[in-house]
Amino acid sequence: MSRIVKDPKVLRGKPHIGGTKIPCELILELLASGNSFKEICEEFPKVTAEDIQATLSYALDLMKKEVASLPVLKKRLFIYIDGASRGNPGPAGVGVIIYGEKKKLVDELCEYIGKTTNNVAEYQALLIALERARSLGAEALTIYSDCELLVRQMAGEYRVKDKTLKNFYQKAKENLKNFRKVDIRYITRKRNKKADRLANKGINLGI
Repeated sequence: MSRIVKDPKVLRGKPHIGGTKIPCELILELLASGNSFKEICEEFPKVTAEDIQATLSYALDLMKKEVASLPVLKKRLFIYIDGASRGNPGPAGVGVIIYGEKKKLVDELCEYIGKTTNNVAEYQALLIALERARSLGAEALTIYSDCELLVRQMAGEYRVKDKTLKNFYQKAKENLKNFRKVDIRYITRKRNKKADRLANKGINLGI
């Protein structure tokens, strides 16, 4: 008899140790609580050390199958964004750099967005990045920004109080639904120089 069995007539089909009505779930709970093989065998005389080992192997196999069944993200992009304004508000521009796997450059964008504040420019950069990533067929994104306010607001750590920013925030949240996974990370300005140069180039396009 197999050590681990499933029978619809026993325990409503839950996997259990063959020849008993002891569910594998109970054995795993006891192990997680710190009980040793010996203690479990003493509490349940019909259970052997081999049964416990078989339970662990069964649980491991289930985990491997679950991981194997997870969807594979076919296209992952790494994006650096920046928004800048000369004056607050003032002439503003955005810069976006998109990389694929192994830091392969996919696209660079710079755009003049009129007169606005620096924070609005940062959100505009994010929206433009999301739209471009969607057009490229990306499924997963890692986005880097040196705007701590944007990163923390998008993570839900800061409230969005400004009415204008709230509109951009809501648009960004809605656009995130187009992807399976999006990770927005804060980086220092020093690590975001290329996107900053593009944002300033965008300003120059409108001056």
